[in-house]
Amino acid sequence: MDSPISGEVPETPMDTARLLRRLRTTGRLAQLRPYLTPEHCEAILDLILAVDQLTIAAAELQSAVGDTIGEATADLYDFTSVANSLELFSRDVELVDEQVRGEEASVVIQVASRVPLNTVRFNRINGRWILQTDAPRAGLPEGALELAAALRRCAVEQRRNRWTIERFNKELDRRTQDPRTMLRQLKSQAGSGDENSAPR
Repeated sequence: MDSPISGEVPETPMDTARLLRRLRTTGRLAQLRPYLTPEHCEAILDLILAVDQLTIAAAELQSAVGDTIGEATADLYDFTSVANSLELFSRDVELVDEQVRGEEASVVIQVASRVPLNTVRFNRINGRWILQTDAPRAGLPEGALELAAALRRCAVEQRRNRWTIERFNKELDRRTQDPRTMLRQLKSQAGSGDENSAPR
């Protein structure tokens, strides 16, 4: 099958990673399928879509708090770093290096200027470099979508009711799990390893 962008299958793992980044950032997620591990492909796409929705909802919540309580307070509710919980498919990624060993390869990436760097693996199968991924944790995409819906509801009601910070915190706790819990699960899924890196 031809590459969706150039008309040719990328020859190197680095070129494949660049292609996957372009497809991801331009919203052509369906065209990622030929480059994903078949048994995990749909679950990975579901997780990307869910994280995108959660990132949008988190920005809406932060904006609502900023407009009704204050920008300084809004910074405490910046959960948008969840966009950088998807390794190669994160929002802010720099491709650093590649290593090829026959039909196996690795590409070193840096996500959101974080250290240590991350490594993603590729296997060459039928002439194409396939990104090797684990299945997302069971229920994680669904949980991210539920949290996104809850954050959106809180954002709408905060704008309507203009709650104090104390009331807002009570409503946020009542309506959904602590957003940092979902952030930690997503960061753990991505292998970032630092649970304390979630916004506080």
